[in-house]
This record gives sequence, C-alpha cells and structure tokens, in this order.
Amino acid sequence: MNIFLDTSALVAAFVDTHERHKFSHAWLNKALHHVPLMGVHSIAEMFNSFCRIYSKVDYPVDEVRDVFENELKKFKKIVLEEEEYREVICKLLHVGLKGSLIYDALLYQAACKAKADVLITLNAKDFLRFDWGKVKIVSPE
Repeated sequence: MNIFLDTSALVAAFVDTHERHKFSHAWLNKALHHVPLMGVHSIAEMFNSFCRIYSKVDYPVDEVRDVFENELKKFKKIVLEEEEYREVICKLLHVGLKGSLIYDALLYQAACKAKADVLITLNAKDFLRFDWGKVKIVSPE
C-alpha cells in the first residue's frame, strides 16, 4: 500500500504530545513497512510547525534535528514540476477555490503523482474539495 502523509499528519506523528499523535504515528508505522511518501514542500511546512509548537516551551533541538536529518530520509519525497504547479492553480481557479488551499492542493497533486493509495491528513475537509485523482483521504475527523 502506498501511503502519503501530509504535513499535519507528519507533525503529529513526530510530536508525542500532539492530540492526534496516536492516529498519525500508527499510520507512519504502517507506511514504514513500505515506502512512505511525502511532498517535498512539507519539509519547510514541518519546520514552521515545529517552531510554532515549541515556541512556548524549551525547543527540543536534538529531537527536531533528528526528524530532519534521519527520520525524513526514510520517505520518498514527491517533487512537483513548474507545469504541475500551474495545473493545480488552474484547477483551483476553475472551481473557485483560492488562498492557502493551494498548499493542500499541491500535496494532493503530489499524492496523485506518486500513485498513493491513501493520503493521511488531520484536515480532511480541505482535501475533500479536490476531486481529481483517485487518492483516498484518511483522517480521524
């Protein structure tokens, strides 16, 4: 099974105190039995999320470094080309969607490109707006 984890699921999987950690970590473990998939731009989004999550507590630099230097090496990173970005933008414009949904749409397109069977997310409502491709959305919602 090809399992693609979006940024929200990845962050929750690596942050023990996250309210959706058990759900995301279980899917991460399942994905690791195969080749886990992620969008390459999730790397930057994860860093931003970690900075936000740990802004009010002691920042666990070594743990975060381990995620980026070791854990993410286990993933196949899906890269979209410029033309694929344009296609996603045109699809969003065609159905009247705009704004920050572009980031979820790009991850959905990356999951489609990777021929993922499922996309694991904590915000299914956003992904369910995209009806291109045949990737099943799985969420605790």
